[in-house]
Amino acid sequence: MVVPDIGWNTTRCKLVITFAKPTKGLKVSICPMENTKYPILVESPNVNGVLKVSLNIGNYYIKPSDDSSDMYSDIGIQVRPDKTTTVTYGESRQVIGRE
Repeated sequence: MVVPDIGWNTTRCKLVITFAKPTKGLKVSICPMENTKYPILVESPNVNGVLKVSLNIGNYYIKPSDDSSDMYSDIGIQVRPDKTTTVTYGESRQVIGRE
């Protein structure tokens, strides 16, 4: 999924989010850090629990949610040029790794 250009910078960078045990109805909202109420992208991971997106350089807030009351931890990330940013969620729905 490619996000539309929302700013002055047109350099595209990769973000990969992996879920060890994705739950039913899992969706990931990606918001600019400047406004965490309004996502620029809402997507579901694939059947293997992996979501890959292309974003502009910048700071983003990741908010996973699902159809149940199970809570996933939110996380702030920085997407940098020429680098793939990765976030990994464990079975406990907490972030267990990020690069």
